[in-house]
Amino acid sequence: MKLTLNDIQYLKEPILVISDLVNEATFKVDKDKIELIAMDPANVAMVVFRLLSTAFSEYNVNDKEELSLNLDSLKQILRRAKPEDILTLELIDNKFTFVMSSIAAEGLSEEWLNTIITEKEISMLTSIKGINAAGEGGEFESLVLDCPLFQKRIELVKVEKVMEKRNTGRLVIKEAKLTFK
Repeated sequence: MKLTLNDIQYLKEPILVISDLVNEATFKVDKDKIELIAMDPANVAMVVFRLLSTAFSEYNVNDKEELSLNLDSLKQILRRAKPEDILTLELIDNKFTFVMSSIAAEGLSEEWLNTIITEKEISMLTSIKGINAAGEGGEFESLVLDCPLFQKRIELVKVEKVMEKRNTGRLVIKEAKLTFK
């Protein structure tokens, strides 16, 4: 998936307003549009936002995709954007390797710590009540071990799982090394 928006105001202004109501949201992307439907935390207001594919100069979507984002983080990026800036959103398949480095939510246990997160794990996370699969509610933190920006990947050699409660714990990295890809 690759989307290029030449007029950033189509996204900037709505997100600045929506982010006052909703902290995190899932954008659904299909061949015709990018769409956000979200409820505010108090369950008082529902937000529906659609940006049609015709607003983009490049709109390549092969399959339906869902992007979970923290809107406050997106707002910070968009605030820095100048009117003449071009925004490109590109989903890079299977290029990131990350593990869960801390947990703090009912439904998560020690087994999740140091687990490499794949689509299977994300699917499992979405089935746990109260868990945001992106971890944006503070349910868990992650550590990126490899991504396209890294020249070397991080290899965890020795770790310790420290549990404070049954569903609260963290991964302590005792030894790690950088290895060439």
